[in-house]
Amino acid sequence: MPVSPNPTGDQRLVHNPSVDEAHPGASSIDTANGPKGSTTMRPTKFRNEAATMLGVTPPTITAWIHRRWLNGVLIGRKWHVTTESIERVLRQGTPR
Repeated sequence: MPVSPNPTGDQRLVHNPSVDEAHPGASSIDTANGPKGSTTMRPTKFRNEAATMLGVTPPTITAWIHRRWLNGVLIGRKWHVTTESIERVLRQGTPR
């Protein structure tokens, strides 16, 4: 579910319906990072979806995240990979 910073400034996540309209089927994470502002993560795909799109296995996606070839974040027990980094790999080719 797409979320955005809580207006009270704490670090709880709240639903952001505008992301649903702009990117149906994608998720997006916004978190409040204290007085310096907020950090926004762009729309994401689950690790398995990214693997299918790139023609590799899910463990390869995890390895690429750790090597910083893909941008991703672990939320709970699931990896979320930014669609922007997936598209970059599709344009530039897979890392070797």
